[in-house]
Amino acid sequence: MDFLVVIRSALHTSLLQAQKTGRITPNDYNIAMEICSNVVYNSILDRFEETSEVSDDVAPFVVTMGTPDYPPLAVDSFGYAIKPADYVRRVQAGNKVYVSTGCGTAAERKYRKVVFLPIDTFKTAMQSTLYKPTAKRIIACMENDKIRFAPAGLFDNVEFTYIKKAVAPFYDYNLSASGLEVFLPKGSFHDGTNLPAGTPSRTEPILFNTTTLYPFYQDLLKYFAIPVEASVQLQTLNLSA
Repeated sequence: MDFLVVIRSALHTSLLQAQKTGRITPNDYNIAMEICSNVVYNSILDRFEETSEVSDDVAPFVVTMGTPDYPPLAVDSFGYAIKPADYVRRVQAGNKVYVSTGCGTAAERKYRKVVFLPIDTFKTAMQSTLYKPTAKRIIACMENDKIRFAPAGLFDNVEFTYIKKAVAPFYDYNLSASGLEVFLPKGSFHDGTNLPAGTPSRTEPILFNTTTLYPFYQDLLKYFAIPVEASVQLQTLNLSA
């Protein structure tokens, strides 16, 4: 079952257990999720900045360009690339090049890691004879909305790994004959009961793994002023989404 459905159901049950009146509408739920997911996502970024480790909670937000799922980062002949629109933090980068292993043998594709430097250090390296970048010693720096690689002219298959911006979870729905909300998964379409028929679902899934799902749920409980002791515990629910 989808996390969006499981958590909304748990919140409703927790309201009843806390003997509170009212219900959580999809609009209320979406506003709360936007606020609370932002808090959890920022804590994930903070931990990454402290450790530089792609842990399980970071992994759902990691993108690697230059893999089957994403095209390689496009680098022009001057060594510049545009940062991805959803870029937040850098993880690593590398260039895949064909290297000859000897006379009469096919070239092997090797991964050359890119070393990122502060912009001032990058400029100093570019002017240095000793530390000048080479095909085996590739350097890069972040310049405003661009990424600059050196030496220029070598990059046709850059693997660039970064943490993407989080999209707030969103619960979209159709309406049943009795007027109840029926969850509308991402990739499906409205039937005309809520939005015009054929309108794509606006649903955005919860990307948190089970470790970070718990603090997210706790923050939602606080948002709706539901005492933790009266709430449904997520550990007792089906979280195999």
